[in-house]
Amino acid sequence: MRSRFWCKIAVLLIGAIVGVVSASSLLPGASIKHFWADIDNAPIEFVDLGEHQWAADSIDFLTKNGIMSGKLDKKFDPEGKMLRSEFAKVIVNAFGLYDGGAHMDFFDNQRDMWHFSYISSLAQTGISRGFSDEYYGSYHEILRQDAAVIIKKAIDYVGFIVPNKADAINAADYSDYSEIDDYARESVDFLSKCGILNGDRMDDGRILFYPRASATRAEIAVLTAKILSVAEM
Repeated sequence: MRSRFWCKIAVLLIGAIVGVVSASSLLPGASIKHFWADIDNAPIEFVDLGEHQWAADSIDFLTKNGIMSGKLDKKFDPEGKMLRSEFAKVIVNAFGLYDGGAHMDFFDNQRDMWHFSYISSLAQTGISRGFSDEYYGSYHEILRQDAAVIIKKAIDYVGFIVPNKADAINAADYSDYSEIDDYARESVDFLSKCGILNGDRMDDGRILFYPRASATRAEIAVLTAKILSVAEM
C-alpha cells in the first residue's frame, strides 16, 4: 500500500543511512508527531478561532501538515459539525492510509466525488465500512462515539502504541456512560485511559462525553493532534 506516513518513514530511513537524519529519531518509542514535524509550511491565520484558542495549536499543526484543511476566506469553521467523508480524510491523512488505487463504491462515494479515494482507502482496511455495503453515509455528521471507534481501529491497524496516562479517567467515569452504545464502549474507554478523551467537566462535578452528539471540527482537530503527540511506534 502506498501511504504518506510510510513514505515519510522511508525517507527518514534513507536519511539515517546517509547521515542526514539522526538514527536516534528512528528508534522505537519515538513520537509519531516527530515524523510530521519536519514539514515547514507557512501557518494559515484563520480569522474565526477567537473563542477556540484551546484548539488553535492543534488546528495549526494539522493544517500545516495537510492533515486537515480550512474553509473559504481564511475560515476554519471550528464549530462546524464534521461529516463522515471529512473525517475519513483526516484519518487517512493522519495515519498514512491513502491508497490512490483503492476502489470502494458506495452509492454516496463515486469516482467523481472529492472524497472517493479517502473513503475507499479507509473502507478497504475495514476500519470503517459505512452504514451498509451500499451506503457509506458520506454526508452524515460523525458522532463522537463513532469517531472514537474509528480512531481506535486505525491505531490498531497501523500498530501505534498509545500508553495509558496515570491521571486519566475511564469510560465508566462519564456520567452519561449508559448512553454510550455497546459497540463503542471499549474504544471510548481506551482513548479515555490514554488521556486522548476527557469529556466535559460540569460545575456539579459530573463528566459528560456526549457520545451521540456530532463532533465539531475543532474537537476532531484536538483529538487527532493529541494522538499524534502521544502515539509511539
